[in-house]
This record gives sequence, structure tokens and C-alpha cells, in this order.
Amino acid sequence: MAKKTSDTVKVRFKKSPTGSPFFLAYSAGQECELAAPQAALLIEAGIAVAVDAESQAAAELAAKEAEEAAAKAAAEGSTAQNPG
Repeated sequence: MAKKTSDTVKVRFKKSPTGSPFFLAYSAGQECELAAPQAALLIEAGIAVAVDAESQAAAELAAKEAEEAAAKAAAEGSTAQNPG
């Protein structure tokens, strides 16, 4: 089992994540620790839930960081396309 760090999130699967786009070998009801960004995607998609408050906080932080990175990349892309 992976060592618990702030970079991982313990999740319980509500649905199987074996199909696209996740392709993970888990079944509904199983628990595991995942990298926070991946856990945040699974939670947002309704595939999994965080099993404790610490994991939920880590997943929320990862989701916020991903949103900020996407917004920054979009802003930089629009600046590159319209340098004027």
C-alpha cells in the first residue's frame, strides 16, 4: 500500500473506473490511495468519493490547482495568438 502523504488521496469507488477515460483496475466499493490530481478528477466525475476529511481537502486543493493551471494556460494561449 502506498505511503500516505499530502500528495495522495484515499478514495472509495462508487462506480467502476475501468472504462474510458480512467482505465483503472478497481471495482465499485474498493478503496485505494491515488495521486491527488487523479483523485480530484474521479471525484468530480462522480466515480469516487474521498474517505476522510484530510483526503477531501487534498482532492479539493488538487482540483483548484488544476483549474488555475488551465486558466493560466488558456490566458497564455490567447496572448500568444493575439500578441497585439
